[in-house]
Amino acid sequence: MKKHTLVFIVAGFLLGAAQMAPKTGVPANVMKAFNQAFASVTPYQWDMNATAFYAYFEVEGAYQYCRLDATGKVTDTGKFIGEDELPEDLLEKMTGKVADAEISEHYVVSTAKGNQYLFVYDDGVSKNLILATAKGEVVRKDQFTLFEDEGIEEEVEDGDSKDEEDWK
Repeated sequence: MKKHTLVFIVAGFLLGAAQMAPKTGVPANVMKAFNQAFASVTPYQWDMNATAFYAYFEVEGAYQYCRLDATGKVTDTGKFIGEDELPEDLLEKMTGKVADAEISEHYVVSTAKGNQYLFVYDDGVSKNLILATAKGEVVRKDQFTLFEDEGIEEEVEDGDSKDEEDWK
């Protein structure tokens, strides 16, 4: 009886592991959908919660994101832009909606209804993403718990940087 129990436990573990992408925790169906949509790129970061998965990647020097829902459907994609590329007064309007936090990233999202803009900010507890129209009307909000990377340190060679200028 103990052997059968062990076999079921091992089989359950292997089945669960097969349904998650290696190292990312992203469900296999979401990873498959991303790879079908963007076959030639590998995300350098994932944000995820129960309903949304954001993959961040680079294509030809442009930083981009792709949002997928839990079924693996691509809901939107966007390209990183600088503050000077935002519609006039939009950053000010959005900053007023995020309390004491500072918006750290912004992306332009092309839709059938025109451009929308994704704003990213960290409130110290969670990473927040707000999709808004050019007029500052909120279309969607996503929130992700922040985790500290314990024991992981990234080495940066002389001349390399992780400054915002590198993301423009």
